[in-house]
Amino acid sequence: MLKIGEFAKVCGASVQTLRYYDQIGVFCADYIDPDSGYRYYSQDKIKTFQLIEQLKQLDFSLDEIKQFLACSPTEQCRIYRNKKQAILEGIHQKHHQVGQIDEFCGNTQPGVLPLTQQILQMPFEHDPRVIGKWMYCGDMKPEQAFDNEDTLIREDALLEHIYFLPGGSHVWMYFWSKGFLYYMMPYFNVIVPNAYRIFTVKETTYMEIDWMVDIFAKGEQERKVLIYKQVDTKEYTERETRIGRDNVDIPYVADQRVLGDWETVDLVHTPDQFDSQRKYWESELMIVDMQFYPRGICQQTRRLNGGMYQKGLRYSAGLVLDVAMEFAQHYRIFTERGQDYLIMEHKSGDYSYGGVINGYYVFRRKTK
Repeated sequence: MLKIGEFAKVCGASVQTLRYYDQIGVFCADYIDPDSGYRYYSQDKIKTFQLIEQLKQLDFSLDEIKQFLACSPTEQCRIYRNKKQAILEGIHQKHHQVGQIDEFCGNTQPGVLPLTQQILQMPFEHDPRVIGKWMYCGDMKPEQAFDNEDTLIREDALLEHIYFLPGGSHVWMYFWSKGFLYYMMPYFNVIVPNAYRIFTVKETTYMEIDWMVDIFAKGEQERKVLIYKQVDTKEYTERETRIGRDNVDIPYVADQRVLGDWETVDLVHTPDQFDSQRKYWESELMIVDMQFYPRGICQQTRRLNGGMYQKGLRYSAGLVLDVAMEFAQHYRIFTERGQDYLIMEHKSGDYSYGGVINGYYVFRRKTK
């Protein structure tokens, strides 16, 4: 047994700290001499004190530490998970605040980096176990232990399949480094880290992902754990991951009706939802307008990070062609109440990586 002074010296702590911890019941002495009042600690208590100091560095309060030490190992794992969630939420909030500062001061603050620079400066660590294609199986509760796929809750996953490319190369809105799948959210100017863990059940390899994207984007309180199953270990290229690819090697066919300037008026999920008297999409639209010129040349004006940029495209009668993305987007022109409209498929990452057309842009003619 060590006297309080000896124990304090071994642990690098003060006697006052040990007395205070004893008084509040966080770290109690093994024995207190009734005559002298000296506190005595066993050698085994050194590890416990070191754990307390580690928990303090992880922003555990003394009340939380007291609760933690009284729990079983299983319950301690749950508390660790909850603390990790709180830390990540704090990181996400700070990233959001950084994005707001970027908007207010033009990103002139030292150390404040836009999304692209954050990506470039993130170090990469290889994890050969994750290379290949993974398929979504379902969700489970954070405290739930995986038994089999039948016990999972199946929902509409943002990423039905995940491809881990060599070198951590990005696919659509995500990339990776050992232990984390990073999801990019340009609207918020942040990158959301989602921790993953690999395990094997009955010779099948699974991945458990702490999915933090919905907590950040939707403000959801309950953390999700997503389960994916490894499909193969192929070293894919980014182009191979795009299941939505169209033939864009299409000869130019003139369309005199489409020539001129068109301004965006709406975005609808299906063409029959368009109503010239009532707007369907209330939020700000990404595509602002389009211009069609002779010889199959057209361009879009798009919003990006508070600014505008021009995206050059091609067209042939009935199709707007995005050669870089390999999109062939069908359009048609119609007249309603004496006004010409153009409605066009909107293909984006949802189409490239999920095969889903997620809407139709509606344009109104400005000039011919």
